[in-house]
Amino acid sequence: MSKAFTSDSDGQEDILEAPAFPPGTRNYMTTEGAKRLRAEADQLVKERRDLAADVEGQGRGQAIDRRLRYLIPRIEALEVVDPLSQPPDRVLFGASVTVSDGKRQPETWRIVGLDEINLDQGWISWMAPLASALLEKRVGDIITFMGRRLTLLQINYNS
Repeated sequence: MSKAFTSDSDGQEDILEAPAFPPGTRNYMTTEGAKRLRAEADQLVKERRDLAADVEGQGRGQAIDRRLRYLIPRIEALEVVDPLSQPPDRVLFGASVTVSDGKRQPETWRIVGLDEINLDQGWISWMAPLASALLEKRVGDIITFMGRRLTLLQINYNS
């Protein structure tokens, strides 16, 4: 998931803003990702309510308000996709896909929602170029991506 708060040199927290979804765009997420997003919004609403009378917490309150302005439209546009409901023989949203170019160790990438991206875990957005190249493919298919020929070795929807 994208980093919500960062601290600047004076210790104040600020929020990284992301562009809004175009009207009518759905915010596809896994069940776990949607739960995390909703839980974050609920926690921020509670924290904001607790700060309402605290003059010293005004800066934090403004940061919370900005984050909620980001989260609420994303939650309203949520469309939860259960990876376990996907056909197991094709790469679709929620799949963990293992590929190899035959020269290096195989790589595994999981296709998730925009707010679930975590490159350290190998989670990429369904809108990422690599995900686009993999979508609808099957085990054994070969794709060319950034000058590499990748063979699709495995599709898994359990992770």
